[in-house]
Amino acid sequence: MNPKSPEKSDVLLKFFEEGKQFSMDLLKENERLRLSLASQKSESASLKNGTGDQLVQLDKEKEHYKEELEKLRTTLEEVELENNEIAENYVKVEEQNQNMASLYVASYRLHSTLDFKKVIEIIKEIVINLIGSEHFGIFLKDERSNALCPIASEGIPIQKIESIKIGVGLSRKATETGDSYVYHVGKKKSDEALACIPLI
Repeated sequence: MNPKSPEKSDVLLKFFEEGKQFSMDLLKENERLRLSLASQKSESASLKNGTGDQLVQLDKEKEHYKEELEKLRTTLEEVELENNEIAENYVKVEEQNQNMASLYVASYRLHSTLDFKKVIEIIKEIVINLIGSEHFGIFLKDERSNALCPIASEGIPIQKIESIKIGVGLSRKATETGDSYVYHVGKKKSDEALACIPLI
């Protein structure tokens, strides 16, 4: 067996050295890739956990805003209800003020004259405008006949209104006490007046 020449030995040694270096480079690259993959997995898990936490936080904020929106809706309904009540009360107060103003004007006119006919006309206007009655009669007590005689009317021809004997029906109560009397619906007879109001 012949010994190897120096040149062949150097070539083989160099080949083995290069193979060794290549293997070491492969191991290092493999280690780098392994560490890189592990790092990426860690980042991915961290990112996944972070996204989950963000979703949980967003859900909490969503529920919070839903609760706040519901509170605002409830408050808005309460405010609208209060506004409606205030508007209704305002209308009622306006009506009362209008009635008071009309009553003041009527009272002033009533006390501004002693003329009998003018007084009767003013009373008719008060009954029509303030009470709202469309059918009524105004009676004057006749001391001699002891009866209430019609002297004016509205909605009914005065000729069709008969005198009322004092002491009968509502006239008896009204003339005895001086108080106003009004029949409740369903309790009066067909030929009786709904109300009797003494102007004394």
